[in-house]
Amino acid sequence: MEPQLPIIVEGEFRPPTMARADVPIRIVGKGRLELVGETLHVSGLKERSMPLLTAALYLLVAATAIAILAGAIKMSDRERSDHASNTAAYLILAVCSAIGFAGSSYLRKLKREASERAAEPLEFVIPLASVKAVIWEDEVAVLRIKKFKPSGGIYFVPTDLALMHFLQEALIARGAKVKSVPGLASSFGAS
Repeated sequence: MEPQLPIIVEGEFRPPTMARADVPIRIVGKGRLELVGETLHVSGLKERSMPLLTAALYLLVAATAIAILAGAIKMSDRERSDHASNTAAYLILAVCSAIGFAGSSYLRKLKREASERAAEPLEFVIPLASVKAVIWEDEVAVLRIKKFKPSGGIYFVPTDLALMHFLQEALIARGAKVKSVPGLASSFGAS
């Protein structure tokens, strides 16, 4: 049984800290997607930018990448190194990776909390011709928006998957593509 229009899906907007395939549209927190006729109404909270913390995160990621590269070079030179220096290189790699991932998660948490405190509502009315794809990354539905301002990805976790399925089918009927990709958690073996 297909629900009547409008199709309303409640959930939470959860953009990633750093962009992946789709640059995140800056909308966070509890909100909803509503299909009305040939438009998709998106309601949530405006994400706060926090440029100093974002710059600190990018610096942390760059430092982590350099440390991992240096550790990999050190470990590749096993013939001339002793066991203690290899252990130190592995330890540096592990610590830098943990700091990078923890820093990224912490920044996302700070941005979400600041946005929810500010509670600045944000709404878009997007023509369905601009919704090009629904990409599933684990439980997150990424709506790829093109030829609309802002364009990018809307990262949404629906509370009712059945309603999201009806919305997805309606988008497919209007030309949107659907695919599933492993999320970052799946890529690293986390469950």
